[in-house]
Amino acid sequence: MSSLGYAGSFLLLALLIVLAMLIMMTFKNLIIVNTELEGDTRSLKKLLGNLFLLLLF
Repeated sequence: MSSLGYAGSFLLLALLIVLAMLIMMTFKNLIIVNTELEGDTRSLKKLLGNLFLLLLF
């Protein structure tokens, strides 16, 4: 065991937290635009039928 005890672990943890903070500061908020559905929509029955076929094979 080193003479500093667990200080190295805490310093590494602090470094990882600072790194995570720097990474999170670079993210930008996305602007979400609502879009209207265009064209025909499929019924839930057809969607579940397709899902059943995918799970079957």
